Amino acid sequence: MVVRDDQLWLYMGGYSPFAVVTVLLKGAMNMVVATADLSANFMSPYLDYWCNVSSLEHLSQADQQRLASPDGDSCHTFNISWDNYTDDALASWNWSSVDLGDYDEFECQHGWVFDNTTFPLPTATSEVRRTR
Repeated sequence: MVVRDDQLWLYMGGYSPFAVVTVLLKGAMNMVVATADLSANFMSPYLDYWCNVSSLEHLSQADQQRLASPDGDSCHTFNISWDNYTDDALASWNWSSVDLGDYDEFECQHGWVFDNTTFPLPTATSEVRRTR
């Protein structure tokens, strides 16, 4: 049996004051819950981020950030072949002893890594940065 939209309320018994109040209250409660859930995405704290360098992925986040983003520039990195260095050399790496004129600076080509220790879920701000 096919029920058309205009006949649906007839089969359900029509409108009643109780049904109207129930639908309005349920809708209001859903709006509060939805607003609270969505606000976490848009009012989230600033997440620290740095270039994703695949040859540094085995290091801690602090070391990745220190090596991949010199001088705190999160949007650029240098064309250094990190595979040529040992883990000990990377641990003691000091940007002030490196002549940056020897290396070309370029924008992140493989996206970014986000510090998710404070806020472990993806946020709208981190997703927008990831797509740039």
